[in-house]
Amino acid sequence: FNPVDPNIFWTTCQQAGCLYRTTRSANGHGLNVSYRGFSVSGDTRKRFLPPLVIDRSTPATMYYGTYRLWRTLTEGSPGSWTPVTGALSKGSGYINTIAVAPGDSRVIWVGTSDGNVQRSNDLGATFALVSLGLPNRTVTDIAVDPADANRAVVTFSGSGTPHVYLTTDQGATWTNISSNLPDLPFNAAAS
Repeated sequence: FNPVDPNIFWTTCQQAGCLYRTTRSANGHGLNVSYRGFSVSGDTRKRFLPPLVIDRSTPATMYYGTYRLWRTLTEGSPGSWTPVTGALSKGSGYINTIAVAPGDSRVIWVGTSDGNVQRSNDLGATFALVSLGLPNRTVTDIAVDPADANRAVVTFSGSGTPHVYLTTDQGATWTNISSNLPDLPFNAAAS
């Protein structure tokens, strides 16, 4: 959902670059659906339903993940999607989750299906690998503290390792906060 206008919401579908913008009419009766997708020729490494994230501070800015990160500054208007990065996975994976810091849109976190966690402090111009000390598992979610973009919680799939980690220093160090949680995959974190 658009964080400013709840009458606007988005959906993705299984084909890479497949996006739809849906607008509810002012009186609540009827929907206007428009295709806002784009061609991602060669970007075949992706989640079945790739992640799409709207920047809460600037809702026209959106991010979409394949094995690299894509961005639009105009709500996906035709021709506006551009790749921001090269491959962010370890080689065979894809972006599984994207998080834009609610309090600082310059800060973007990405987690991949093959265990990479990366962070950008410059709107995606550069990314730093911040996975040291984390499990080599699918990153299922990243939640960034709304008041402090240096603080984030990351969750992991799989079993046999802890599943929830916290950083307070931009991912330089991580603390296992799984405590007595069961050894089950964790698929979501909240900020």
